[in-house]
Amino acid sequence: MNSPSIFCRWPPVYSLADLGTTIKESINSQEIFSYFYTTPLSEEPDFCQGDVVELETSFPYIDEAGDVAILEDDLKFWLVLGNTCDFAREINSIRYTHISPVIPIDKSCPADIIDNLKHYQSYKKFYMPEWNHEQLAGYLVDFTMICSVHKEAITRLTNLVTRLDYRSWVLLHSCLVRYLARDDGRHE
Repeated sequence: MNSPSIFCRWPPVYSLADLGTTIKESINSQEIFSYFYTTPLSEEPDFCQGDVVELETSFPYIDEAGDVAILEDDLKFWLVLGNTCDFAREINSIRYTHISPVIPIDKSCPADIIDNLKHYQSYKKFYMPEWNHEQLAGYLVDFTMICSVHKEAITRLTNLVTRLDYRSWVLLHSCLVRYLARDDGRHE
């Protein structure tokens, strides 16, 4: 494979058109929201990519001074973004996985914003319908808010709340790849 010139825009690694088609097909007619979640089967791994877990903690990050900081908001739900096979490996092989906070969307959020989220217009955001009848407009995962967590913390300190259905996982995976592997646009 030839490397593009450093003075041109680097193309995405994956076909943006293919990802767009998969996302559009996944949300076609919005039926996906009626079967977004599934009940885990007993023979499945303890945790999988696309699981929502309950863990009351704050979001850690490195601030503008290079210091470890946290958002003051206590977050209740997190989406497991790390690969399912990471949980099947020995703890010493892969000690960490990735999670992202699942942020509730209040019903007062404007309808046009909710509609854009439900159509996955933003590369950086992933919409999830509510699963627990809390009278919310759904949930939002912001892909810019990803953190590492020790696998022991997931397996010992969290409860599995819900798991994405296979079709919803395909949608999550497509949106995540679209975000991580998009063209760089550095010279725009």
